Amino acid sequence: MVIGPVAQNSKAARVFDVPVMLSMVEIKGLSGYMRPQIQTVFAGRVLIERSTMNAWDDENLVGAIKTSSRRNIIVVGLWSSVE
Repeated sequence: MVIGPVAQNSKAARVFDVPVMLSMVEIKGLSGYMRPQIQTVFAGRVLIERSTMNAWDDENLVGAIKTSSRRNIIVVGLWSSVE
């Protein structure tokens, strides 16, 4: 199952203090809640809920990325692409 390696990578990100933004699409209507294995690792983090599958079309997520003042980011997800 995929969740094991994802949880391990999440724990590694926490250990190495990697900045993380969590985002999901329509939690109550489409995607469901984030897996408990990941929620536990990032307890207390704000989850940015999107209304679109394309993260780059969501103003809240794009705004959060811009205000992070990071020049480089790593995007991870079911579908990850940068245009």
